[in-house]
Amino acid sequence: MSAGAQRLVAGFRTAELDLPLDGSSIAGEGTALAETFERVARHLFVPEERRMGAYLDETIPLGFGRVLARPGAYLTLLAAADLQPGQRILVSGEASGYLAALLAELGTDVMMVEANGTLAAAASASLEAAGYRDRVIVSSTVPQLESNATRDGGYDRILLAGSVLNSPRTAPGLLRTGGQLLWAARMKSGTELMKLTRREQSHLRQALGDIELPALFGFEQTRGAE
Repeated sequence: MSAGAQRLVAGFRTAELDLPLDGSSIAGEGTALAETFERVARHLFVPEERRMGAYLDETIPLGFGRVLARPGAYLTLLAAADLQPGQRILVSGEASGYLAALLAELGTDVMMVEANGTLAAAASASLEAAGYRDRVIVSSTVPQLESNATRDGGYDRILLAGSVLNSPRTAPGLLRTGGQLLWAARMKSGTELMKLTRREQSHLRQALGDIELPALFGFEQTRGAE
């Protein structure tokens, strides 16, 4: 692990980041989720000219109008997702591959979708360099996601790594019963983390609290979420 990653996690431990579900803290010595960030080399997932700032808790431009979110925002998202090893996870809207690597490090089976072919190829190369390429499937097509979900009974979690104006309406159909969709909703008052749980004949929707995730402009039109 790098010294930069250790400093990043040390910052998590003193920042008293709040879990939106119940107000409890995810900071503190020995927090397994926070320590996952020590084991994933964030500098491998950002443009070379941005690597000096890779371990600051800040967003990083990736090109094509996309940015890599703050690590602290991903920590909040992953904590709210309540992940377990072996779960099938679909992650969308995270162009770098960094969030997919964190999910793989947590022992989940990851499908990453990125519609921009250039960014998808760069993410694949970064995952290869970081040692996660064999644990993450990178796709740029929705039909492949739908095929995988139908064949294997649906995803346990779907994480949208950015904020959108409209609720993702088609994504719940890719969840298994009991599965959860997490995304950030852009509102006039700010950005709020949302969770939808798929039930047998209905969905349970919850607002979990504030989160800082970058806007995904055009997502609703290009990913079938309108």
